[in-house]
This record gives sequence, structure tokens and C-alpha cells, in this order.
Amino acid sequence: MEEVAVTGSSFDLTGAIHIMDPLSCQPGSHADLYLAKWKGSIVCAKVLRYIGRPSDEEARRALDTQAKREFAVWSSLKHPNVLPILGFCVGFGPSLTFISPLISGGCAPEYLRAHPFVDRLKLVSEIGEGLSYIHGKDIIHGDLKGANILVTGPPNRPVPLICDFGLSKSSNATDSTSGPCGTLGWMAIELLSAPDDACMPTFASDMWSWGMTVLMLVSST
Repeated sequence: MEEVAVTGSSFDLTGAIHIMDPLSCQPGSHADLYLAKWKGSIVCAKVLRYIGRPSDEEARRALDTQAKREFAVWSSLKHPNVLPILGFCVGFGPSLTFISPLISGGCAPEYLRAHPFVDRLKLVSEIGEGLSYIHGKDIIHGDLKGANILVTGPPNRPVPLICDFGLSKSSNATDSTSGPCGTLGWMAIELLSAPDDACMPTFASDMWSWGMTVLMLVSST
């Protein structure tokens, strides 16, 4: 997928967002999630982190490129089992801050702890439907796991929403991910053994991650 130009985008919510408190379910080391206010509604703000020396302009440009890629991927997806993006803003972190609906059920592990008797097989099946849609758009998620799946709706009708497209890319992208890609407990074996500078997630590695997600969500107590 080509890099997207965000200047002048209808998704630009800069100046309309007020950041509030951090959320309990966090995606990992590359971003922080916060409650935020937009047009009188409470939403979720994903603030990207910069991990590097303050003077490292190349690393900052790389983060900005990665943020624009994530926006391009995320804003192209429209499916009942994919978390929608409302827009982005600047000024709260080193690059784009992404704005999405606040999902009160939290991430899948949180939801299952609160509602242990939901139909877990239906839940993971719908996660599979969302992943199938993403793959049908020629996109590899790259980091599918329980913490990157939000759940909305009552216990008798839970709806999973795949989120966090920070490691996602088009299947025809030729650049590898610098550093470990994905999350260890959910990564395919071939990615675990790949050098840090040659890690290339695939549709197959996404399916492995989905299988590990199924195992952990169905068997968790």
C-alpha cells in the first residue's frame, strides 16, 4: 500500500481532541491508549511512542512513515469485526495520534474475565471473519493477539473488533520489519527464528497468531 498524504485530510481532528486519563488495557511498548473527548463524546486516543535519542532525526522520520502507513491501512478497512478509525490529530506525541470509538468492554482478555460464560467459539469465529476480510484487502495484520481485539456488546451478543495496525502492511511490501515483529507468545515459529532485521510477517503467520489467539481465549479462565 502506498504511503498516504494526511495533510488536509477529512480525518484530521487536530484541535478538536482533549486527552484525558490512560486506559487499563494497553497495546504494548509502541503506543499508549487514553480516554479523550471529542464533540462531547468520550473516545479512545492512541498516542504513538518515540523510542530513541532526541537527536535521531532518521528514527523520527521512520516513526512518522510508520504512522502514516498505519493510518493508510486502518482507514481503508470497513468491517463489522474491525475497529473503525474516526480520525487522527497531532500535538500529543511525536507523530500522529489515532482516534477511535471507546469500546467499553475493553480488550478480549478483560471482557472474558468480566463475562466468562460468553460463547467463546462464536467470538473467535468472528475474529476469524475479521482477519479473513483484512487478508482479502491484501493486508497482513502482523500482531494479532487478545490484547489487540476489543469486544463490545452484551454477553449474549459480544462483537470482537480487531485493532492495532501498527505492524500491518500490504502483502506485496518488500521491506522487512526492523526488530522483533509481533508478540512472542503469538508469533509463528519462522518469525521467531528470523534475524531481527529480516522479519517478514505473512498471511500464514497471521493464521498462526489467530490459532494462538483462539487457544488462549477459549482456554482462559
